[in-house]
Amino acid sequence: MRFIIGHPRLAQEVEGICVGTSEDGSLILSNNGKKRKFVSGEISLLRFV
Repeated sequence: MRFIIGHPRLAQEVEGICVGTSEDGSLILSNNGKKRKFVSGEISLLRFV
């Protein structure tokens, strides 16, 4: 998947894998072997590539 993360003015494009959700509802994304959680509003676009 391709992710657009961060504030729209400072957005960063990242490619990775959505590995699931945490207990608090955050998306868990894996990029280059590193997992990171994102809460609602931090991801502005998810796109399959």
